[in-house]
Amino acid sequence: ARPWAQSARRTVSALEEQPLSPTLDDGLARIILPARLPFPPVVYRNPAAQPATVGGDGKPRLLILWSGTCPHCREGLRTLRAAEQSIRAAGLEVIALAVDGLAGPTADLSAAYDLIDEVKFPFAWGLVDAGSAERVHRLQAALFDRTPASSVPLGILLDERGDAVAIYRGPFAVEDVLQDWDAIRDSSERQLYHLAPPLQGWWFTNPLGRREVVRLFGQVAGP
Repeated sequence: ARPWAQSARRTVSALEEQPLSPTLDDGLARIILPARLPFPPVVYRNPAAQPATVGGDGKPRLLILWSGTCPHCREGLRTLRAAEQSIRAAGLEVIALAVDGLAGPTADLSAAYDLIDEVKFPFAWGLVDAGSAERVHRLQAALFDRTPASSVPLGILLDERGDAVAIYRGPFAVEDVLQDWDAIRDSSERQLYHLAPPLQGWWFTNPLGRREVVRLFGQVAGP
């Protein structure tokens, strides 16, 4: 700390010569959650237009929400395609759900199908329904003081039980996801609690137990 003395009064023109830099807020985030959170049911239509549900098979997976008209999503799907071997070696499944059909029966799905064919996407994919997309948004609204905008790409890392353990907003590196999963997969509640903060420090509270987490977020998932 240093003593501060008020400087001479500035004129408006002087302030205009040295404008304040705006705080950068591009929505990007890589977040390890401090507890394994029950993830809401996500329903989608597979490429054969059949209804399906994410999870339920006891496998960890990376869920991606994307759009065929999003340049970052295009690059993200290509990156996942290039890292297929590393992803499968880590024991992770990937499911990429396009949001292009949220407008209903009149939605143009051609960009999503074209992108999947162009990339030769090797993992499961489909079209998420509006209710599921809303539940994912409500989960984030419950987690953060400032509700993030509904945007893609959005990644959710799910463990074997289908609980959310990490969130990736905006473009992300596959290496980061694999590194996070390697740290998370065998972590206890207390270890996961220590992985979550982005800065060094000490806790003065204990992590929430599974029962408390389920109680707090049980209403978020919705029907």
